[in-house]
Amino acid sequence: PGCVNTTEVDIKKACRMNRHSKMSRLNYAVPGGRISPSVSEAELHNNVEQVKNEIYALRRKLEKRRVKISKVTESFIAYYQQYAEYDAFITNPDPTNPWISDNPEFWEQERSMNARDIPQRRVKLWAFSVEELLHDAAGRDHFGKFLDKEFSGENLKFWLACQELKGLPMSEVHQKVHEIFSEFLAPGAHNPVNVDCQIMELVRKRVENNPTRFCFDEAQEHIFKLMKCDSYSRYLRSDMYKEYLSGTRKKVRLLTSNWSHFKH
Repeated sequence: PGCVNTTEVDIKKACRMNRHSKMSRLNYAVPGGRISPSVSEAELHNNVEQVKNEIYALRRKLEKRRVKISKVTESFIAYYQQYAEYDAFITNPDPTNPWISDNPEFWEQERSMNARDIPQRRVKLWAFSVEELLHDAAGRDHFGKFLDKEFSGENLKFWLACQELKGLPMSEVHQKVHEIFSEFLAPGAHNPVNVDCQIMELVRKRVENNPTRFCFDEAQEHIFKLMKCDSYSRYLRSDMYKEYLSGTRKKVRLLTSNWSHFKH
C-alpha cells in the first residue's frame, strides 16, 4: 500500500536503464574570423578526419551483429519444438484437423468451458506463459479460482475489466472508466488493487479530466507484472494446477485405451 513498490524489479537497474547517456561534444574548429582566429587549415583537416573516422566506426557497429546467429537459431528451434504439438499442420490432432476435414469438433472442444471436455494438451499450454493462460477462457477461469484462494482475485478482475474497456464503443467508455475506478482504485473501493501512489495519482487525474479507454494503462501493466512475477509462478507450482493437469492426463489415457479396444 502507499508508495511501496511490490514488483520484483531491481530499482538500481531500472534507474540505469532510464538514465540518459551523456554524449561527448566534439569541438570543431573554424579557420579565420573572430570565432577562432588562431586555427590553421591543418588543424581543421585533423578534425574532419576525426569525424570521418567516427562515422566509419559507427557504420561498422551497424554491420556488427549484437546477437550470435547460433543463439537466435537455438531460440527459434526451441520455440517451434515447444509449440509443434499445437500446430495442426505439423501434428495430427485428435479430433482431426478441421482445416483438412469437415469435422468441426476441434473448434467446439477448444471453445468449451466444461472442465470435463478440456483436453490435456490445452492445460499444458497454460504453463508456457502467463499470456497463454490469460488467452484461454478456461485458463482464466481456473487461474481466477486460484487467485480467490490466495485473496488476490481482484488483480485478475481489474486486468480483465481494463481489457474489456479497450474494446467498448466510445459512447460507453466514460461510464465504464468511472465504474472501474470506483470498484478498484477509489477510496473505499469494493475490490481495491495494490498500486503505488504515483500511478494512483496519475490515473485519478486522467479519470477526472479526460477519461479514455487508455487511462488505466500504467495500473494495468503494474498489476500484470504482479501476476506474472508472483501469482503465476505460484499457480504453476500449486497442487490445484497439478491435480487439474493430472486429471486431464487420466482422461486422455482412458480415451486412448477405449479407442485401441475399438480398433481391435
